[in-house]
Amino acid sequence: GSAVSSSSSSGTHVFYDCRFFDNDGSSAGYPPVYGYGKFYNCVFSGNTGYKGGAVASFYDSKAKKMVPNTIKCYSCVFTNNCDTICLGAVGYYVEFVNCRIENNGGNDSGTLYGCSAYNTLIAGNKTKKNGAAIYAVGDSENEYVNCTIVGNEAKNGAVAYAEPGSTLTLVNTILAKNSATADDSYTSATTCFFDSDGDPKLVKDGKEFAFW
Repeated sequence: GSAVSSSSSSGTHVFYDCRFFDNDGSSAGYPPVYGYGKFYNCVFSGNTGYKGGAVASFYDSKAKKMVPNTIKCYSCVFTNNCDTICLGAVGYYVEFVNCRIENNGGNDSGTLYGCSAYNTLIAGNKTKKNGAAIYAVGDSENEYVNCTIVGNEAKNGAVAYAEPGSTLTLVNTILAKNSATADDSYTSATTCFFDSDGDPKLVKDGKEFAFW
């Protein structure tokens, strides 16, 4: 990471009231913040990175897979971050709690890639391909609880784009005014709920859609 990099789970890596502005980690192959850490009341703006425009969890090179949620962000703000290389304009396998994620852009897919969020606003983000707000990659578990997802835009999947094998759960989450330029399906829906069988449903213009 061009700002913070920690590849060990031992020790304490905690950041309070920090500002991460205009860092570029793309040339080093990492986002500005990478590895392990907890961030409280921090602001991330104008950052660029590889697989995560601002923050990304640890990659286990021996196991050849991501270790999810080794980065956790609490009451943080993410604005105008842009992943110019690959995936996840803001986060890559990261957990967000009580955050604001607004007006970020990604060159490829997903503002949040393989992530989970709780009590978080995800608004005004754009991606050129798939999943303006959420990209659920095949091996990931993605959970969004008590969130507001509004005004996001992508080619496919204005709210979410999910690969086979991924898990995506939305609970008590508002979806509004999201747009997909290549489709008009449930990905532009305005309401998320669960039916009597526990299956997720989305509603757009009074019409009900199965989640997938």
